[in-house]
Amino acid sequence: MVISTDVRATLETAAVHCRPGGTVVVLPDYVRETFTPGTDDGGEDAADGRGFRYLEWRWDPDPADDTYLVDYAFLLRDATGAVRVVHDRHVEGLFPRTIWLAWFEAAGLQASSAIDQWGRDVFLATRMK
Repeated sequence: MVISTDVRATLETAAVHCRPGGTVVVLPDYVRETFTPGTDDGGEDAADGRGFRYLEWRWDPDPADDTYLVDYAFLLRDATGAVRVVHDRHVEGLFPRTIWLAWFEAAGLQASSAIDQWGRDVFLATRMK
C-alpha cells in the first residue's frame, strides 16, 4: 500500500482540472502534527423502528510510518427490531504539513494551510499556470 502516491496523483488530477488561478481545497482528517488517538460515536433512529449507531476508534500502531488505523463498529437495526453488527477497518494516510505543501507545489499549486475552528488543517491552493 502506497498512500502517498495516491495523494500526489489526486493533487495532480485536481490541478489539471483547474484553470490558472483556480482553487483547490483539501481538508485531511489529520496531519501528523494534529493527530490524536480517540473515539467518536453517534447515530439516529427512524420513525419506522430502523436505527443506526456507530463507534469510530482511531489509533496509530506505528508512529514511525505514515499511516494510522480507523476501526468502525456499526449496529444496524431493521424495522422488525433485528440488529446486526458490521466492522470495517480503514488505513488512513498521516503526513506532516510540510510534505502536503511540497506535494501541492509539485502539482503546480501554490498552497497555504490554516487551522479551522475545530483544529483541522485546511489547505487552500491556487493553480499557478
